[in-house]
Amino acid sequence: MQTIFKRGEDLKHNEAKRELQSYLGLLLENENLTEILNRTRAGGSLKAVQYDREIMSGGKTDISSSIARIETVTEMYYKKVNENNFLCQQIEIRINSIENIIYRNILRMKYIQGRKLGYVANFLKYNYDYVRRLNGRAISHYSKKIK
Repeated sequence: MQTIFKRGEDLKHNEAKRELQSYLGLLLENENLTEILNRTRAGGSLKAVQYDREIMSGGKTDISSSIARIETVTEMYYKKVNENNFLCQQIEIRINSIENIIYRNILRMKYIQGRKLGYVANFLKYNYDYVRRLNGRAISHYSKKIK
């Protein structure tokens, strides 16, 4: 899942909305990758394996290529987690650059916290249809370039 973050450029309304909607997906992907990485680490360090040790089958097997592949995949996972964190930070920076606090709050509640617009309307003590319109305006402000 890749966002379309363009620093210093305007986004189209649909691009901005997709970028905002990707936030929770990025967090979920990071959660899954982190869980996999933690399970990998729980098994011990891969570098501590003795490559020339005899295995149960009775012969010696070179497993260095398998270990190298595991280390490569682990590095890719770490890189993806860092990339996702960076993209989430960029989305938050863009939201924080919006001057109108109501627009910022609506975007944070809907796209960062994952709340429904009905909840947002109730929380802000506004009519649902009004919050729906404000959400559209907030996305328009989000899509404008960051100065």
